[in-house]
Amino acid sequence: MNLLFSQEKKVGFEVDNMLYYENENCYTSNLKDKYTVIYQDFYNPSKYVVYHLNSFNDENIILYIINQNKLLHYEILSLAEYNAASRVELLVSGKENIDDLSLLDESNIKLKFIEKESVIRDNRMLTAYRFKAKNFDKAEEIVYYIDHAGSGVPFSFHKSFFDEMKKEGFPLIGNVVQRDEINENGNTCSYVLKSNQKPNKEFSLFFN
Repeated sequence: MNLLFSQEKKVGFEVDNMLYYENENCYTSNLKDKYTVIYQDFYNPSKYVVYHLNSFNDENIILYIINQNKLLHYEILSLAEYNAASRVELLVSGKENIDDLSLLDESNIKLKFIEKESVIRDNRMLTAYRFKAKNFDKAEEIVYYIDHAGSGVPFSFHKSFFDEMKKEGFPLIGNVVQRDEINENGNTCSYVLKSNQKPNKEFSLFFN
């Protein structure tokens, strides 16, 4: 394996922040994941590493590598081995470099800004941004609660979130401390930020 990697082009996949979210109110083993871990690039919100867990006893995870909001690579890894590693190296086949994404599909999920309001949660002043969701089978509306006083930058899985925030002139500073997904029946799934810290992994990709 080392010989194989030595013949490939190695590129570091930079991450600056590790966000840990828990699904607090709509988790079932057949419906949604309980835990989500995101490794975020502060300087490029369209670039991140993410995996989900149903339980901390899961044997494997699927590690997703995202660039320009497109799925660059995914790989099934042993959770125990992943947790023990400080450096994660992945072999990406079929692509020439980290920006070789022209043939990958763009997401058709679109968010349109509706309104914002100030709210207080746990003695913190947050700003809630409400979006109408289109082509998103999990929700019709998404609400992002952002602590603009916190360190970090907001995170979203959806490119149109950043497009709408920039179009409206809203600040892209601070962390999303909660994301609510609201379906057509008014039921809400809440994903709450439990931890925000420096990443405990370094990621490298190898290309042909």
